[in-house]
Amino acid sequence: EMADILAESESNPNKDELFKNAIKKLEEEEEVKSQRQAYKLEKIQKIRKDDKQPFKIDASLARFAVMAYLIGSVATAGIWFLFMAPGPIAKGKKQPGVKTGKAQLKKAVVVRGKVLAVNSETREVTIANSLENNKKYMIKIPASYGDLPETGNKFYAQVKPLSSGPVIKADLLTAF
Repeated sequence: EMADILAESESNPNKDELFKNAIKKLEEEEEVKSQRQAYKLEKIQKIRKDDKQPFKIDASLARFAVMAYLIGSVATAGIWFLFMAPGPIAKGKKQPGVKTGKAQLKKAVVVRGKVLAVNSETREVTIANSLENNKKYMIKIPASYGDLPETGNKFYAQVKPLSSGPVIKADLLTAF
């Protein structure tokens, strides 16, 4: 049927020529498929043959791997000691993060309690911290924070202690 349609659409070829061309194309395709399969079979046989041979370690490759590992280790250690390691600490100076002495100050403390006293001249507020058994904090509040709280009001903030003792002086970090 297809040959009839092609013969009618084109004026030159006839049915017999079209059938011969189609058969020739099919034979060529079959030949290509069989060649591919033979090639694949050859490759598979070669891989299997190579797989049965014993594994040999190349001495130069092993030497290269060991040298590369050693050079990498030395370079890493050099970078660490030259650029990243902390420097020596002089005697008598405090090392950050190491507790020394009785009064080790914390970085930040949460204070919650009532305002006991307000000094508007120095902008300091004294608070009894209910979270630490009413420990007293004298907190300096910057002018940028606005109005000072009134005596008797509740106060909730995060502060940085500056001293120790019965009344701890502190700077205001954040007010809640």
